[in-house]
Amino acid sequence: MSSVLHIPASALLSRVAASGAAAKLGDIHVGAVLPADEQGAMLGRLLTVEVERINAAGGIGGRVLRVTATTAGRSDQALQVATRLAFETKVLALISASDDAAASPLVDIATRAQVPLLLSSAQAARLTAKGSAWVFRLALSDRFTPTLQQRAASPALAEQIRGGTISFASYHATAVRPAQRAAWRNLRDALNVADLTPGAAQLADALQVLRLAARKTKLRLAADSLKADRTLLRDGLARISDFKGLTAGTISFCTAPSPQCRDGLRTGLIIKDAATPNPRVIERVKLGASTGI
Repeated sequence: MSSVLHIPASALLSRVAASGAAAKLGDIHVGAVLPADEQGAMLGRLLTVEVERINAAGGIGGRVLRVTATTAGRSDQALQVATRLAFETKVLALISASDDAAASPLVDIATRAQVPLLLSSAQAARLTAKGSAWVFRLALSDRFTPTLQQRAASPALAEQIRGGTISFASYHATAVRPAQRAAWRNLRDALNVADLTPGAAQLADALQVLRLAARKTKLRLAADSLKADRTLLRDGLARISDFKGLTAGTISFCTAPSPQCRDGLRTGLIIKDAATPNPRVIERVKLGASTGI
């Protein structure tokens, strides 16, 4: 049986499906909310590949990782499925690979349910500015965009950029570190795609960050320990430092429920002609924790 259970939002919102989605006691059970489009379908395949790979290597500290994944195309739908996953399916953590609109209500749900929430795609600065102790972002916050724009307009880069179209991103295939290239290649091949999207790279990083935090945390995963286990995992995520994944920079969190601590990715790429056959990463820009605040 696959360790990833894909359930349509309409089915998850029925009581029968919600009870049937429960993992076995002792499993590390995570809920994932994906976009309801072609990208969401690819991210669902990525979850299956990565979770099965983690479990084939012994799981997380010997525990099986299980994911209940569903899609939500609207913010109200995302709110409903996240509520069901947090309060009834009782997942240990939530991952949102949704856009800003769909992810926004999940921040409030995570805070109310006291369940860790990893944002792997949403970029709106307001999400971590809410000050929730339960939210961790792996995407590049849009508060960094003005600084990247200023850097791209600087005389130092003017000659390299001349005549091209400039974009900013957290990921590009040519910027993947040598140490991560084998993992990147294996994932790309398993998904049968020419390249990963930034959202895919960030979701892969979210799973690995979750794995690392859980492995270093003494979870009980007993019938009466959900609240304590969620708190332990939250604190384990807050201790993640200098994680090197597929995205442009390292990921680090800290304890304070602030953007400075919970916007974990603080490196952006300035890319010339990203949509052409010959894109070029002009610069990897390291950003301060308080940049854009």
